[in-house]
Amino acid sequence: MGKAKRERERQSAQAPLTGTWTHAVRMLLFSAAIITAYLALASLDLSGQVPGCGPESDCDKVLNSPWAYWLGIPVSLLGLGLYGAFFISTFSLKIGQQQKATRSLNSLTLFSFATLVAAAWFVGVQAVSIGAFCPYCCTAHGLASLAAVIFLSQANDIGSRLAVRLNFGAGIGSALGLVAVIAAGQIILPKEPEAPLIVDLGQA
Repeated sequence: MGKAKRERERQSAQAPLTGTWTHAVRMLLFSAAIITAYLALASLDLSGQVPGCGPESDCDKVLNSPWAYWLGIPVSLLGLGLYGAFFISTFSLKIGQQQKATRSLNSLTLFSFATLVAAAWFVGVQAVSIGAFCPYCCTAHGLASLAAVIFLSQANDIGSRLAVRLNFGAGIGSALGLVAVIAAGQIILPKEPEAPLIVDLGQA
């Protein structure tokens, strides 16, 4: 009995830290990143038009509002960076690399909370300040948030395998701090609206 128990413990210790849930997380993050990259390119384009977001549509109102920028940078670029870092870090959870896996676990926990807090902030802004919802933005937030929830549901188990005690309170606090910096930049230094183009019809 003792030998069988030790064998089960040995096999458990050597089992991968990730599982089928990891593929779901990566797929969700990749999908969210694709949508976010598309929005970022549209924001950087001079026309700024997104198919399905005609003039005066809810989508157009959101993407052309000051809330769609942070210090002149499209917030979609910030989201793309977050989702990209989240996605890449999932590949560093390997049982044979204790220190690297521990760092990745801490980073992934922070990314998860940052994703959830950022989603709550930007959806709240759309509901309260803009009064319109961008379906592309909300879809990206929804996909990334689902990925974050799935990861957090597995985080404690991974921490136990690595003999690491996760501090969710610190993760939430750090995520709130990061989003607070973004919110402060949007409130204190909003993007100035572009001056209307004036055409002199009197000139040939």
